[in-house]
Amino acid sequence: MKRNFIEVNFNGLKPYEWDNYLIIDNIKLKRVSTKTIKDIMSYESIIDTNEKYMLLSDGHNSIVIKLGERGKVVKRSFLTFDRELDIDEYASMKKIQKINYKITDKKIKYDSELYEEKNIKKYLVNIIKTSKDEDKIKYLYYLYFDEIKNYSKEKLIKFINSNESNKYYKLYEFLISN
Repeated sequence: MKRNFIEVNFNGLKPYEWDNYLIIDNIKLKRVSTKTIKDIMSYESIIDTNEKYMLLSDGHNSIVIKLGERGKVVKRSFLTFDRELDIDEYASMKKIQKINYKITDKKIKYDSELYEEKNIKKYLVNIIKTSKDEDKIKYLYYLYFDEIKNYSKEKLIKFINSNESNKYYKLYEFLISN
């Protein structure tokens, strides 16, 4: 079985957002069924193995998993696009191996928000909560809602944290330019 090294990031980030990564050396590639890889990517899982890390591929998708006590999958890492293509190509030439695993009914939730967006939102909320300049916060409220009536710091924070719109970028640009 071919051994190799691979770059991973277990922080839940998409590969194009990685600012650092961990290199795992001597990791074995296992080709598994599409159902197996989907189950392990989608649900909390326990795998019957003594390995600390596993590189799994079905020939179309690849993932590195970190295993904890008793084979519990504790972290998952997607791969960079070019690395995943190489691994999938190599895996497609191998026979499918059966691995013993169990899934729970608890689904894995992947964050669709970009790392940069999270940081901007966190920065804005911190400014709103800690600023003693009420006029500045009211202006941010106005920039966001295009009105000042019903002004509330809590309402502004709630919308920044929950709203999918990119209006908070306007607030961020205002704050960093002033």
